Amino acid sequence: METEKKAFFFIGTLSSGGAERAVSNISLSFPKNIEQKIILFGSGAKVVYPHSADIVYLDSFDHKTLLDKARAFVSRFSKIRSLKRTKDVTMISF
Repeated sequence: METEKKAFFFIGTLSSGGAERAVSNISLSFPKNIEQKIILFGSGAKVVYPHSADIVYLDSFDHKTLLDKARAFVSRFSKIRSLKRTKDVTMISF
């Protein structure tokens, strides 16, 4: 039995930039049998480019104060750690 292949892309946003466009193009050209996730961070994460992946937002709130920034860091760390525990995944960071 062949294991399902997975590719996760870690990037701040998916709008107006070269790395963002590269993630979009890679996502659209991957075979459909590969599970894809685009992991966005930052409270202002936007999606403008087309893609064929599931979107995962790491931040669910604005971080204006120092306490909010600390909460965001802990939350991001926890979510990334959980995603990294996924078996047979390739994680690509931009």
